[in-house]
Amino acid sequence: MNLTAMRKLQQTSSRGRGTMSVKKECKEPKENSAMKSAPYDSEARLTSMNAYASLSDRPGIAARIAPLVPRLALGVTLLSAVADRFGIWGPPGAGTVSWGDWTYFVAYTAKVNSFLPSSLAPALAVIATAAEGLLGIALILGIFRRPVAIASAVLFALFAGAMTLSFGVKAPLDYSVFVDFAAAFILSVWPDATESQIK
Repeated sequence: MNLTAMRKLQQTSSRGRGTMSVKKECKEPKENSAMKSAPYDSEARLTSMNAYASLSDRPGIAARIAPLVPRLALGVTLLSAVADRFGIWGPPGAGTVSWGDWTYFVAYTAKVNSFLPSSLAPALAVIATAAEGLLGIALILGIFRRPVAIASAVLFALFAGAMTLSFGVKAPLDYSVFVDFAAAFILSVWPDATESQIK
């Protein structure tokens, strides 16, 4: 083999080594970038999984609103009845008024409790008005929720029983007294937010 052939072989071998080293250098940054990006991808996946888990663990909006709606509705209903007997909604005989003043309410109390002596009507009117006012305020404020709900259920049950005995079952149905009793009873057994989180 002559010298020129040997030089050509050396040149081709050096060129091959150069191209191989260039290819290795080109591959290394890609491998390094992939290795560097892998931890960030895993961290992003863990973050998204943790966010999904936290969202699934939170109670839904409906579960939070469900006990609030009947509590406010019952409170407003009780206070509205108290306001009616003091003439706030209008005078006696108005179209949207049940009693209009205290005298009419005492007379209505005697009719509702017709199975009791009429002399007890003024005292029963005061007791009913005080109970409705206190329970209505407590329901709206959300204080002593379970005892207040139980007391409200008992009060509506007494109203329903007295109206049924005096006027028949249609009267408490027309005034939705049974519905009020059911709502108060459900509130009395509804679990608190802390109890549901513990469970």
